[in-house]
Amino acid sequence: MSKAPRSRMTKNRGLFPKIEPLRGSLHQEWRRCGKPTCRCAKQGPEQRLHGPYYRRRWWENGQQRRQYVRPGDVATVEAGIEEWHKLHPPVWWCHQMFRQLIRLANEEFGR
Repeated sequence: MSKAPRSRMTKNRGLFPKIEPLRGSLHQEWRRCGKPTCRCAKQGPEQRLHGPYYRRRWWENGQQRRQYVRPGDVATVEAGIEEWHKLHPPVWWCHQMFRQLIRLANEEFGR
């Protein structure tokens, strides 16, 4: 098996950047600032909240954590969350697949 030239290997490193898996989910939020004269404090159709702001939320050691995500980093964080879900499928999905396998095995072996 021949090895690729070293210069070729370094050129391809930038094509597939490593995506860091991130647990949790991404939420879009609209907020009131609390100033009584601000547009967000008005009532009715002229009320406009501030935002959107993005936050990543996840559970860690029994507590919900949250982290502000800059608008320029939203795509990177979404890719990281998607990568996490690929590596860690939801428990209910695994449970459903296991039940389906048991059902198929029972049908096959006549139990």
